[in-house]
Amino acid sequence: MTKTLEELRVSACPSCRILGSNLPIHDIRFLSTGDRSGNYLRFSDQDKKYWLPSSLALMHKDEMSLARATSYIDGEGYADTNQLKESIRDCVSNHKQCIPQACNTLKDLKVLDCDKRTVVLAPESCQFVALSYVWGQPTVEAKPTDRPQFPTLPDVLPRTVEDSIKVTKILGHKYLWVDRYCIDQHNTDDQYHQINQMGAIYSSAQITIIAAAGTDAMFGLPGFGREFSYLESCPVTRDLCLVNVTNSVTRSVSASTWYSRAWTLQEGYLSRRRLFFVEHGITYICDEELQNEDLRGASIATEIAASLPSKMNPWDRANHMMRQFAGRSLTYEGDALNAIIGALGTLEGVDHKEGVTIQRSNSSRSSSIYMALNWCHGLPCSRRKGFPSWSPLGWRGQIDNLDYQTSISSDCSLEVWHEGAFKHVSDAFGELSEDHRAHRPAEERYLRLTTTVVMLDFEYLEHEPSIPTGLYVKFPYDSEIDLFILPFWDAEDMQGGNIKLPCAVVVRRRTLIQKNWRCEQESQILIMRQHSTYYERVGCFNLHWSHRHIYAREKQGRIFPLDLTYGNPLLEYGDGTFWKKHGEERIFLLG
Repeated sequence: MTKTLEELRVSACPSCRILGSNLPIHDIRFLSTGDRSGNYLRFSDQDKKYWLPSSLALMHKDEMSLARATSYIDGEGYADTNQLKESIRDCVSNHKQCIPQACNTLKDLKVLDCDKRTVVLAPESCQFVALSYVWGQPTVEAKPTDRPQFPTLPDVLPRTVEDSIKVTKILGHKYLWVDRYCIDQHNTDDQYHQINQMGAIYSSAQITIIAAAGTDAMFGLPGFGREFSYLESCPVTRDLCLVNVTNSVTRSVSASTWYSRAWTLQEGYLSRRRLFFVEHGITYICDEELQNEDLRGASIATEIAASLPSKMNPWDRANHMMRQFAGRSLTYEGDALNAIIGALGTLEGVDHKEGVTIQRSNSSRSSSIYMALNWCHGLPCSRRKGFPSWSPLGWRGQIDNLDYQTSISSDCSLEVWHEGAFKHVSDAFGELSEDHRAHRPAEERYLRLTTTVVMLDFEYLEHEPSIPTGLYVKFPYDSEIDLFILPFWDAEDMQGGNIKLPCAVVVRRRTLIQKNWRCEQESQILIMRQHSTYYERVGCFNLHWSHRHIYAREKQGRIFPLDLTYGNPLLEYGDGTFWKKHGEERIFLLG
Protein backbone atom coordinates (compact mmCIF):
# COMPACT_ATOMS: atom_id res chain seq x y z
CA MET A 1 0.00 0.00 0.00
CA THR A 2 1.38 3.41 -1.01
CA LYS A 3 0.89 6.49 1.15
CA THR A 4 1.91 10.10 0.72
CA LEU A 5 4.03 11.82 3.36
CA GLU A 6 1.01 13.90 4.39
CA GLU A 7 -1.05 10.73 4.92
CA LEU A 8 1.79 9.28 7.00
CA ARG A 9 1.90 12.39 9.20
CA VAL A 10 -1.79 12.11 10.20
CA SER A 11 -1.90 8.32 10.39
CA ALA A 12 -3.23 6.55 13.49
CA CYS A 13 -0.08 4.41 13.44
CA PRO A 14 2.74 5.89 15.61
CA SER A 15 5.42 4.47 13.32
CA CYS A 16 3.80 6.02 10.25
CA ARG A 17 3.56 9.40 11.97
CA ILE A 18 7.27 9.55 12.78
CA LEU A 19 8.09 8.46 9.22
CA GLY A 20 5.90 11.20 7.78
CA SER A 21 7.27 13.83 10.15
CA ASN A 22 10.93 13.07 9.59
CA LEU A 23 11.38 11.98 5.99
CA PRO A 24 12.35 14.93 3.76
CA ILE A 25 9.73 16.03 1.27
CA HIS A 26 12.06 16.23 -1.73
CA ASP A 27 14.47 13.74 -3.28
CA ILE A 28 14.36 10.88 -0.77
CA ARG A 29 17.32 8.59 -1.39
CA PHE A 30 17.54 5.21 0.34
CA LEU A 31 21.13 4.52 1.30
CA SER A 32 23.06 1.47 2.43
CA THR A 33 22.73 0.50 6.08
CA GLY A 34 26.50 0.10 6.57
CA ASP A 35 27.33 -2.34 9.34
CA ARG A 36 23.76 -2.36 10.67
CA SER A 37 21.56 -5.38 10.02
CA GLY A 38 18.25 -4.08 8.81
CA ASN A 39 17.03 -1.86 11.65
CA TYR A 40 18.14 1.46 10.06
CA LEU A 41 16.43 3.37 7.25
CA ARG A 42 18.81 6.05 5.98
CA PHE A 43 17.75 9.08 3.95
CA SER A 44 18.97 12.52 2.94
CA ASP A 45 17.62 15.90 1.91
CA GLN A 46 19.74 17.09 -1.01
CA ASP A 47 17.82 20.35 -1.39
CA LYS A 48 19.81 21.72 1.54
CA LYS A 49 23.05 23.60 0.99
CA TYR A 50 24.93 20.88 2.85
CA TRP A 51 23.97 17.28 2.24
CA LEU A 52 23.32 15.67 5.62
CA PRO A 53 22.40 11.97 5.63
CA SER A 54 20.04 10.90 8.42
CA SER A 55 18.63 7.68 9.75
CA LEU A 56 15.45 6.29 11.20
CA ALA A 57 16.33 3.51 13.62
CA LEU A 58 14.28 0.89 15.42
CA MET A 59 16.06 0.91 18.77
CA HIS A 60 15.71 -0.93 22.05
CA LYS A 61 15.34 1.42 25.01
CA ASP A 62 18.79 0.34 26.31
CA GLU A 63 20.41 1.11 22.95
CA MET A 64 18.65 4.46 22.94
CA SER A 65 20.13 5.30 26.34
CA LEU A 66 23.60 4.39 25.05
CA ALA A 67 23.17 6.66 22.02
CA ARG A 68 22.25 9.53 24.33
CA ALA A 69 25.23 8.89 26.59
CA THR A 70 27.79 8.95 23.76
CA SER A 71 26.55 12.44 22.86
CA TYR A 72 26.54 13.59 26.52
CA ILE A 73 22.75 13.62 26.78
CA ASP A 74 21.03 12.73 30.05
CA GLY A 75 17.69 11.00 30.43
CA GLU A 76 15.81 14.31 30.32
CA GLY A 77 17.25 15.51 27.02
CA TYR A 78 19.76 17.97 28.52
CA ALA A 79 23.55 17.89 28.81
CA ASP A 80 25.01 15.15 30.98
CA THR A 81 27.50 17.38 32.77
CA ASN A 82 28.94 14.61 34.94
CA GLN A 83 29.85 12.51 31.89
CA LEU A 84 31.21 15.60 30.17
CA LYS A 85 33.45 16.53 33.10
CA GLU A 86 34.71 12.95 33.31
CA SER A 87 35.86 13.01 29.65
CA ILE A 88 37.66 16.31 30.17
CA ARG A 89 39.28 15.13 33.42
CA ASP A 90 40.59 12.04 31.62
CA CYS A 91 42.10 14.25 28.89
CA VAL A 92 43.69 16.64 31.39
CA SER A 93 45.21 13.75 33.36
CA ASN A 94 46.49 11.60 30.49
CA HIS A 95 46.94 13.60 27.29
CA LYS A 96 50.22 15.52 27.28
CA GLN A 97 49.62 16.66 23.72
CA CYS A 98 46.52 18.56 24.82
CA ILE A 99 48.28 20.76 27.38
CA PRO A 100 47.46 24.37 26.44
CA GLN A 101 50.18 26.84 25.54
CA ALA A 102 51.33 28.98 28.47
CA CYS A 103 49.42 32.26 28.46
CA ASN A 104 52.33 34.33 29.80
CA THR A 105 53.16 35.48 26.26
CA LEU A 106 49.72 37.06 25.83
CA LYS A 107 49.83 40.81 26.28
CA ASP A 108 46.95 42.90 27.64
CA LEU A 109 44.61 39.92 27.58
CA LYS A 110 41.15 40.66 28.93
CA VAL A 111 38.77 37.95 30.10
CA LEU A 112 35.22 37.82 31.38
CA ASP A 113 34.98 37.13 35.12
CA CYS A 114 31.99 34.77 35.21
CA ASP A 115 31.30 35.40 38.92
CA LYS A 116 31.40 39.20 38.82
CA ARG A 117 30.13 39.39 35.22
CA THR A 118 32.65 42.00 34.21
CA VAL A 119 35.65 42.14 31.87
CA VAL A 120 38.98 42.19 33.72
CA LEU A 121 42.67 42.08 32.88
CA ALA A 122 43.67 38.42 32.91
CA PRO A 123 45.58 37.53 36.09
CA GLU A 124 49.04 35.96 35.84
CA SER A 125 48.96 32.32 34.62
CA CYS A 126 45.24 32.72 33.98
CA GLN A 127 43.36 29.53 33.13
CA PHE A 128 40.45 30.48 30.92
CA VAL A 129 37.85 28.98 28.60
CA ALA A 130 37.41 30.45 25.09
CA LEU A 131 34.21 30.73 23.07
CA SER A 132 34.02 30.21 19.31
CA TYR A 133 30.65 31.15 17.81
CA VAL A 134 28.86 32.97 15.02
CA TRP A 135 27.95 36.58 15.74
CA GLY A 136 25.10 36.74 13.24
CA GLN A 137 23.34 39.99 12.46
CA PRO A 138 23.79 42.91 14.91
CA THR A 139 21.47 42.60 17.90
CA VAL A 140 19.68 45.32 19.86
CA GLU A 141 22.47 45.43 22.45
CA ALA A 142 24.99 46.15 19.72
CA LYS A 143 23.39 49.48 18.74
CA PRO A 144 25.72 52.41 19.50
CA THR A 145 23.07 54.20 21.58
CA ASP A 146 22.50 51.16 23.83
CA ARG A 147 25.98 49.69 24.01
CA PRO A 148 27.82 50.21 27.33
CA GLN A 149 31.40 51.43 27.28
CA PHE A 150 34.12 48.79 27.27
CA PRO A 151 34.75 46.86 29.52
CA THR A 152 31.23 47.02 31.01
CA LEU A 153 28.95 44.20 29.90
CA PRO A 154 25.41 44.87 28.68
CA ASP A 155 22.57 43.93 31.03
CA VAL A 156 21.32 41.30 28.61
CA LEU A 157 23.85 39.02 26.91
CA PRO A 158 23.25 36.93 23.79
CA ARG A 159 21.97 33.51 24.79
CA THR A 160 25.08 31.70 23.51
CA VAL A 161 27.33 33.87 25.70
CA GLU A 162 25.03 33.45 28.71
CA ASP A 163 25.01 29.67 28.30
CA SER A 164 28.80 29.66 27.86
CA ILE A 165 29.20 31.43 31.21
CA LYS A 166 27.12 28.66 32.75
CA VAL A 167 29.22 25.92 31.08
CA THR A 168 32.47 27.61 32.14
CA LYS A 169 31.41 27.59 35.79
CA ILE A 170 30.12 24.00 35.63
CA LEU A 171 33.50 22.89 34.28
CA GLY A 172 35.20 24.50 37.27
CA HIS A 173 36.61 27.63 35.61
CA LYS A 174 36.16 31.29 36.45
CA TYR A 175 37.26 33.12 33.30
CA LEU A 176 35.82 33.11 29.79
CA TRP A 177 37.26 34.80 26.69
CA VAL A 178 34.66 36.14 24.24
CA ASP A 179 35.96 38.26 21.36
CA ARG A 180 32.98 40.61 21.29
CA TYR A 181 33.51 41.69 24.90
CA CYS A 182 37.20 41.04 25.56
CA ILE A 183 38.39 43.13 22.59
CA ASP A 184 37.58 46.83 22.60
CA GLN A 185 35.57 47.06 19.38
CA HIS A 186 36.08 50.86 19.25
CA ASN A 187 39.85 50.83 19.73
CA THR A 188 41.66 50.12 16.45
CA ASP A 189 45.02 49.57 18.13
CA ASP A 190 43.57 47.07 20.60
CA GLN A 191 41.72 45.28 17.81
CA TYR A 192 44.91 44.98 15.75
CA HIS A 193 46.95 43.73 18.71
CA GLN A 194 44.37 41.17 19.88
CA ILE A 195 43.68 39.89 16.36
CA ASN A 196 47.39 39.28 15.83
CA GLN A 197 47.59 37.20 19.01
CA MET A 198 44.26 35.43 18.51
CA GLY A 199 46.05 32.24 17.47
CA ALA A 200 47.89 32.22 20.79
CA ILE A 201 44.66 32.98 22.68
CA TYR A 202 42.92 29.84 21.41
CA SER A 203 46.10 27.79 21.84
CA SER A 204 46.24 28.92 25.48
CA ALA A 205 42.60 28.20 26.35
CA GLN A 206 41.95 25.28 28.69
CA ILE A 207 38.90 24.37 26.62
CA THR A 208 37.17 26.02 23.67
CA ILE A 209 33.38 25.98 23.64
CA ILE A 210 32.33 25.75 19.99
CA ALA A 211 28.73 26.84 19.40
CA ALA A 212 27.98 25.08 16.12
CA ALA A 213 24.19 25.14 16.57
CA GLY A 214 22.07 27.90 15.07
CA THR A 215 23.06 30.81 12.88
CA ASP A 216 23.72 33.55 15.43
CA ALA A 217 24.66 34.31 19.03
CA MET A 218 21.03 34.28 20.18
CA PHE A 219 20.52 30.54 19.60
CA GLY A 220 22.26 29.36 22.77
CA LEU A 221 23.98 26.08 23.61
CA PRO A 222 21.71 23.03 23.26
CA GLY A 223 21.60 21.03 26.48
CA PHE A 224 21.78 24.20 28.60
CA GLY A 225 18.50 26.08 28.73
CA ARG A 226 17.04 24.15 25.79
CA GLU A 227 16.65 20.43 25.16
CA PHE A 228 18.63 18.58 22.53
CA SER A 229 16.68 17.46 19.47
CA TYR A 230 18.92 14.43 19.00
CA LEU A 231 16.58 11.50 19.65
CA GLU A 232 13.17 12.27 18.24
CA SER A 233 11.34 9.04 19.01
CA CYS A 234 8.02 7.29 18.92
CA PRO A 235 7.27 4.14 20.95
CA VAL A 236 6.40 1.10 18.86
CA THR A 237 6.25 -1.49 21.63
CA ARG A 238 7.05 -1.40 25.33
CA ASP A 239 10.77 -1.91 24.64
CA LEU A 240 11.20 -0.60 21.08
CA CYS A 241 11.15 2.94 19.71
CA LEU A 242 11.40 4.35 16.20
CA VAL A 243 14.05 7.05 16.45
CA ASN A 244 15.23 9.84 14.14
CA VAL A 245 19.01 10.18 14.44
CA THR A 246 21.62 11.96 12.36
CA ASN A 247 24.64 10.20 10.89
CA SER A 248 26.92 11.72 13.56
CA VAL A 249 27.30 14.84 15.65
CA THR A 250 30.50 15.77 13.81
CA ARG A 251 28.78 15.58 10.43
CA SER A 252 26.31 18.11 11.76
CA VAL A 253 29.24 20.35 12.70
CA SER A 254 30.48 20.28 9.10
CA ALA A 255 26.98 21.23 7.91
CA SER A 256 26.71 24.18 10.31
CA THR A 257 26.92 27.92 9.76
CA TRP A 258 29.85 27.94 12.20
CA TYR A 259 31.83 25.62 9.91
CA SER A 260 31.21 27.84 6.86
CA ARG A 261 32.62 31.00 8.44
CA ALA A 262 36.20 32.15 7.82
CA TRP A 263 36.92 33.40 11.35
CA THR A 264 36.03 30.09 12.99
CA LEU A 265 38.66 28.02 11.14
CA GLN A 266 41.63 29.17 13.20
CA GLU A 267 39.55 29.06 16.39
CA GLY A 268 38.88 25.35 16.03
CA TYR A 269 42.25 24.57 14.45
CA LEU A 270 44.39 26.07 17.20
CA SER A 271 42.41 24.98 20.25
CA ARG A 272 43.79 21.95 22.11
CA ARG A 273 40.50 20.79 23.65
CA ARG A 274 37.22 21.42 21.80
CA LEU A 275 33.66 21.06 23.03
CA PHE A 276 31.31 21.09 20.01
CA PHE A 277 27.63 21.86 20.61
CA VAL A 278 25.06 21.01 17.91
CA GLU A 279 21.28 20.74 18.14
CA HIS A 280 21.26 17.02 18.90
CA GLY A 281 24.35 16.46 20.99
CA ILE A 282 27.84 17.37 22.16
CA THR A 283 31.16 15.95 21.03
CA TYR A 284 34.55 16.42 22.66
CA ILE A 285 37.59 16.41 20.36
CA CYS A 286 41.10 16.94 21.69
CA ASP A 287 44.48 17.00 19.94
CA GLU A 288 45.45 13.58 21.30
CA GLU A 289 42.42 12.05 19.64
CA LEU A 290 43.23 13.76 16.35
CA GLN A 291 46.82 12.46 16.32
CA ASN A 292 46.08 8.94 17.58
CA GLU A 293 44.29 6.88 14.93
CA ASP A 294 43.38 4.19 17.47
CA LEU A 295 41.55 6.77 19.58
CA ARG A 296 40.19 8.63 16.58
CA GLY A 297 38.40 5.70 14.99
CA ALA A 298 35.28 6.66 13.08
CA SER A 299 34.04 9.22 15.61
CA ILE A 300 35.36 12.24 13.69
CA ALA A 301 33.77 12.81 10.30
CA THR A 302 36.14 13.29 7.38
CA GLU A 303 34.83 16.79 6.72
CA ILE A 304 35.56 18.19 10.18
CA ALA A 305 38.83 16.27 10.54
CA ALA A 306 40.15 18.11 7.48
CA SER A 307 39.72 21.44 9.29
CA LEU A 308 41.60 20.34 12.42
CA PRO A 309 45.35 19.86 12.97
CA SER A 310 47.15 16.68 11.96
CA LYS A 311 50.73 15.41 11.75
CA MET A 312 52.20 17.89 9.27
CA ASN A 313 55.33 19.97 9.02
CA PRO A 314 54.80 23.76 9.35
CA TRP A 315 54.86 24.37 5.58
CA ASP A 316 52.22 21.75 4.84
CA ARG A 317 50.13 22.84 7.80
CA ALA A 318 50.12 26.47 6.63
CA ASN A 319 49.03 25.52 3.12
CA HIS A 320 46.47 23.05 4.48
CA MET A 321 44.96 25.85 6.57
CA MET A 322 44.81 28.16 3.56
CA ARG A 323 43.05 25.48 1.48
CA GLN A 324 40.47 25.09 4.23
CA PHE A 325 40.15 28.86 4.68
CA ALA A 326 39.69 29.91 1.06
CA GLY A 327 36.07 29.94 0.00
CA ARG A 328 34.68 30.40 3.52
CA SER A 329 32.35 33.33 4.07
CA LEU A 330 33.14 36.71 5.61
CA THR A 331 30.74 39.43 6.70
CA TYR A 332 33.42 42.06 6.05
CA GLU A 333 35.69 41.29 3.08
CA GLY A 334 38.48 43.39 4.54
CA ASP A 335 38.81 40.85 7.38
CA ALA A 336 40.25 38.15 5.10
CA LEU A 337 43.82 38.40 6.40
CA ASN A 338 42.81 39.21 9.97
CA ALA A 339 40.77 36.01 10.13
CA ILE A 340 43.77 33.74 9.41
CA ILE A 341 46.83 35.74 10.52
CA GLY A 342 46.67 34.48 14.10
CA ALA A 343 46.91 30.86 12.96
CA LEU A 344 49.72 31.54 10.48
CA GLY A 345 51.66 33.31 13.22
CA THR A 346 51.85 30.14 15.32
CA LEU A 347 53.89 28.15 12.77
CA GLU A 348 57.61 27.95 13.52
CA GLY A 349 60.05 28.68 10.69
CA VAL A 350 57.32 29.90 8.33
CA ASP A 351 56.78 33.49 7.23
CA HIS A 352 53.96 34.82 5.08
CA LYS A 353 53.05 37.75 2.87
CA GLU A 354 49.37 38.53 2.32
CA GLY A 355 48.59 34.98 3.48
CA VAL A 356 51.06 33.31 1.09
CA THR A 357 53.44 30.97 2.93
CA ILE A 358 57.21 31.56 2.64
CA GLN A 359 59.99 29.32 3.94
CA ARG A 360 63.77 29.19 3.60
CA SER A 361 65.39 25.93 2.49
CA ASN A 362 66.93 23.89 5.32
CA SER A 363 69.50 22.36 2.98
CA SER A 364 73.13 23.42 3.41
CA ARG A 365 73.53 23.07 -0.37
CA SER A 366 70.68 25.40 -1.25
CA SER A 367 69.67 28.96 -0.44
CA SER A 368 66.28 28.58 -2.11
CA ILE A 369 63.22 30.42 -0.88
CA TYR A 370 59.99 28.47 -1.09
CA MET A 371 56.86 30.51 -1.76
CA ALA A 372 53.39 28.99 -2.00
CA LEU A 373 52.30 30.70 -5.20
CA ASN A 374 51.42 27.36 -6.82
CA TRP A 375 47.72 27.40 -6.00
CA CYS A 376 44.82 27.28 -8.43
CA HIS A 377 41.05 27.51 -8.55
CA GLY A 378 39.01 24.53 -9.65
CA LEU A 379 36.30 26.95 -10.80
CA PRO A 380 36.56 30.65 -11.74
CA CYS A 381 35.43 33.09 -9.07
CA SER A 382 35.21 36.81 -8.28
CA ARG A 383 37.91 39.15 -6.96
CA ARG A 384 38.09 40.34 -3.37
CA LYS A 385 39.00 44.02 -3.17
CA GLY A 386 41.93 45.14 -1.05
CA PHE A 387 44.05 42.01 -1.56
CA PRO A 388 46.46 41.05 -4.38
CA SER A 389 45.58 38.62 -7.15
CA TRP A 390 48.68 36.50 -6.38
CA SER A 391 47.24 35.58 -2.96
CA PRO A 392 44.24 33.28 -2.43
CA LEU A 393 42.88 36.06 -0.21
CA GLY A 394 42.42 38.15 -3.36
CA TRP A 395 39.64 35.83 -4.56
CA ARG A 396 36.32 34.51 -3.29
CA GLY A 397 36.78 30.87 -4.15
CA GLN A 398 38.02 27.50 -2.98
CA ILE A 399 41.63 26.76 -3.92
CA ASP A 400 43.82 23.73 -4.33
CA ASN A 401 47.58 23.68 -3.80
CA LEU A 402 49.74 21.54 -6.00
CA ASP A 403 51.26 18.86 -3.80
CA TYR A 404 54.88 19.84 -4.19
CA GLN A 405 56.91 22.60 -2.58
CA THR A 406 57.86 25.31 -5.08
CA SER A 407 60.80 27.67 -5.03
CA ILE A 408 61.20 30.89 -6.97
CA SER A 409 62.41 30.23 -10.50
CA SER A 410 66.10 30.86 -11.12
CA ASP A 411 65.02 32.97 -14.12
CA CYS A 412 62.89 35.23 -11.93
CA SER A 413 63.83 37.94 -9.44
CA LEU A 414 61.04 38.44 -6.89
CA GLU A 415 60.95 41.43 -4.54
CA VAL A 416 58.48 42.36 -1.82
CA TRP A 417 57.73 45.71 -0.18
CA HIS A 418 59.37 45.82 3.24
CA GLU A 419 60.41 48.74 5.44
CA GLY A 420 59.66 51.35 2.79
CA ALA A 421 61.35 49.73 -0.22
CA PHE A 422 61.23 46.71 -2.52
CA LYS A 423 63.65 44.03 -1.28
CA HIS A 424 64.49 40.51 -2.38
CA VAL A 425 62.26 38.13 -0.47
CA SER A 426 65.31 36.33 0.96
CA ASP A 427 66.50 39.60 2.56
CA ALA A 428 63.13 40.24 4.22
CA PHE A 429 62.37 36.65 5.28
CA GLY A 430 61.35 36.30 8.91
CA GLU A 431 59.97 39.83 9.18
CA LEU A 432 57.28 39.90 6.48
CA SER A 433 54.35 38.83 8.66
CA GLU A 434 55.10 41.82 10.90
CA ASP A 435 54.35 44.14 7.96
CA HIS A 436 50.64 43.57 8.49
CA ARG A 437 49.16 46.75 9.92
CA ALA A 438 45.75 48.31 10.17
CA HIS A 439 46.77 51.04 7.70
CA ARG A 440 49.35 49.70 5.25
CA PRO A 441 50.70 51.36 2.11
CA ALA A 442 49.42 50.27 -1.29
CA GLU A 443 52.91 48.97 -2.20
CA GLU A 444 52.45 46.15 0.35
CA ARG A 445 50.12 44.42 -2.09
CA TYR A 446 52.60 44.25 -4.97
CA LEU A 447 55.39 41.88 -5.95
CA ARG A 448 58.09 43.37 -8.18
CA LEU A 449 59.15 40.75 -10.70
CA THR A 450 61.99 40.64 -13.20
CA THR A 451 61.45 37.75 -15.57
CA THR A 452 60.69 36.73 -19.15
CA VAL A 453 57.16 37.59 -20.25
CA VAL A 454 55.68 35.86 -23.30
CA MET A 455 52.53 37.03 -25.06
CA LEU A 456 50.59 33.83 -25.76
CA ASP A 457 47.50 33.27 -27.87
CA PHE A 458 44.31 31.97 -26.26
CA GLU A 459 41.70 30.27 -28.44
CA TYR A 460 38.14 29.33 -27.59
CA LEU A 461 37.71 25.70 -28.66
CA GLU A 462 34.26 24.27 -29.22
CA HIS A 463 32.68 21.64 -31.45
CA GLU A 464 35.90 19.61 -31.29
CA PRO A 465 35.38 15.84 -30.83
CA SER A 466 36.35 14.63 -27.31
CA ILE A 467 37.62 18.09 -26.30
CA PRO A 468 35.81 20.06 -23.56
CA THR A 469 34.65 23.51 -24.64
CA GLY A 470 36.66 26.37 -23.17
CA LEU A 471 39.31 29.06 -23.57
CA TYR A 472 42.64 27.26 -24.14
CA VAL A 473 46.18 28.59 -24.12
CA LYS A 474 48.05 27.91 -27.37
CA PHE A 475 51.49 26.85 -26.18
CA PRO A 476 54.24 26.70 -28.87
CA TYR A 477 56.10 23.57 -27.81
CA ASP A 478 58.41 23.17 -30.78
CA SER A 479 58.52 24.02 -34.49
CA GLU A 480 56.06 21.21 -35.35
CA ILE A 481 53.56 21.09 -32.48
CA ASP A 482 51.44 23.53 -30.50
CA LEU A 483 49.98 22.39 -27.20
CA PHE A 484 46.45 23.44 -26.27
CA ILE A 485 46.00 23.50 -22.51
CA LEU A 486 42.83 24.32 -20.60
CA PRO A 487 44.08 26.59 -17.78
CA PHE A 488 42.87 26.85 -14.23
CA TRP A 489 41.11 30.19 -14.57
CA ASP A 490 40.83 32.50 -11.58
CA ALA A 491 38.74 35.26 -13.15
CA GLU A 492 35.12 34.62 -14.13
CA ASP A 493 35.28 36.84 -17.21
CA MET A 494 38.00 34.81 -19.00
CA GLN A 495 35.65 32.36 -20.67
CA GLY A 496 35.35 33.30 -24.33
CA GLY A 497 36.92 34.94 -27.39
CA ASN A 498 40.40 34.71 -28.90
CA ILE A 499 42.91 36.95 -27.12
CA LYS A 500 46.59 37.46 -26.30
CA LEU A 501 47.72 37.57 -22.67
CA PRO A 502 51.13 37.96 -20.96
CA CYS A 503 52.45 34.78 -19.31
CA ALA A 504 55.49 34.12 -17.11
CA VAL A 505 57.11 31.48 -14.90
CA VAL A 506 57.50 32.61 -11.28
CA VAL A 507 57.84 29.35 -9.31
CA ARG A 508 59.05 25.86 -10.17
CA ARG A 509 59.63 22.54 -8.48
CA ARG A 510 62.99 21.30 -9.74
CA THR A 511 65.56 21.83 -12.49
CA LEU A 512 66.70 19.20 -14.98
CA ILE A 513 70.05 19.57 -16.72
CA GLN A 514 70.95 17.54 -19.79
CA LYS A 515 73.88 18.21 -22.12
CA ASN A 516 73.72 21.87 -23.06
CA TRP A 517 70.28 22.83 -21.80
CA ARG A 518 68.50 23.38 -18.52
CA CYS A 519 64.79 22.86 -17.95
CA GLU A 520 62.78 23.83 -14.88
CA GLN A 521 60.35 20.96 -14.57
CA GLU A 522 56.81 21.31 -13.24
CA SER A 523 56.91 25.08 -13.47
CA GLN A 524 53.71 26.97 -12.89
CA ILE A 525 53.02 29.45 -15.66
CA LEU A 526 51.00 32.48 -14.57
CA ILE A 527 48.46 34.03 -16.92
CA MET A 528 48.16 37.77 -16.36
CA ARG A 529 46.14 40.75 -17.47
CA GLN A 530 47.83 44.12 -17.88
CA HIS A 531 46.46 47.23 -16.18
CA SER A 532 47.86 50.75 -16.47
CA THR A 533 50.61 50.37 -13.84
CA TYR A 534 50.60 46.69 -12.88
CA TYR A 535 49.72 43.15 -13.92
CA GLU A 536 46.96 41.05 -12.37
CA ARG A 537 46.93 37.26 -12.18
CA VAL A 538 43.85 35.74 -13.89
CA GLY A 539 44.80 32.05 -14.16
CA CYS A 540 47.60 29.51 -14.42
CA PHE A 541 48.65 26.25 -16.08
CA ASN A 542 51.56 23.82 -16.07
CA LEU A 543 53.04 21.01 -18.14
CA HIS A 544 52.85 18.40 -15.43
CA TRP A 545 51.59 14.97 -16.43
CA SER A 546 48.53 15.34 -14.19
CA HIS A 547 47.30 18.62 -15.71
CA ARG A 548 43.79 18.32 -17.05
CA HIS A 549 43.02 18.58 -20.75
CA ILE A 550 46.27 18.91 -22.70
CA TYR A 551 45.99 18.47 -26.47
CA ALA A 552 48.46 18.83 -29.32
CA ARG A 553 47.89 20.32 -32.75
CA GLU A 554 50.24 19.81 -35.64
CA LYS A 555 50.97 22.80 -37.85
CA GLN A 556 48.72 21.14 -40.44
CA GLY A 557 45.79 21.54 -38.02
CA ARG A 558 45.18 18.00 -36.69
CA ILE A 559 44.31 17.97 -32.95
CA PHE A 560 45.03 14.90 -30.85
CA PRO A 561 45.20 14.18 -27.09
CA LEU A 562 48.60 13.64 -25.46
CA ASP A 563 49.48 10.61 -23.39
CA LEU A 564 51.87 12.21 -20.89
CA THR A 565 53.45 9.48 -18.81
CA TYR A 566 54.20 9.93 -15.12
CA GLY A 567 57.54 11.49 -14.31
CA ASN A 568 59.07 13.31 -17.26
CA PRO A 569 56.65 14.64 -19.88
CA LEU A 570 58.94 17.49 -20.97
CA LEU A 571 61.69 15.19 -22.23
CA GLU A 572 59.13 13.22 -24.22
CA TYR A 573 58.34 16.18 -26.46
CA GLY A 574 61.37 18.45 -26.23
CA ASP A 575 63.27 20.65 -23.82
CA GLY A 576 60.29 22.77 -22.74
CA THR A 577 61.97 26.12 -23.42
CA PHE A 578 60.93 26.72 -27.04
CA TRP A 579 57.94 28.83 -25.98
CA LYS A 580 60.20 31.45 -24.36
CA LYS A 581 62.06 32.30 -27.57
CA HIS A 582 59.63 35.09 -28.44
CA GLY A 583 59.50 36.51 -24.93
CA GLU A 584 61.23 39.55 -23.48
CA GLU A 585 62.56 40.31 -20.02
CA ARG A 586 60.45 42.83 -18.16
CA ILE A 587 60.37 44.46 -14.75
CA PHE A 588 56.78 44.81 -13.60
CA LEU A 589 54.49 44.90 -10.58
CA LEU A 590 52.12 42.00 -9.91
CA GLY A 591 49.18 43.20 -7.84
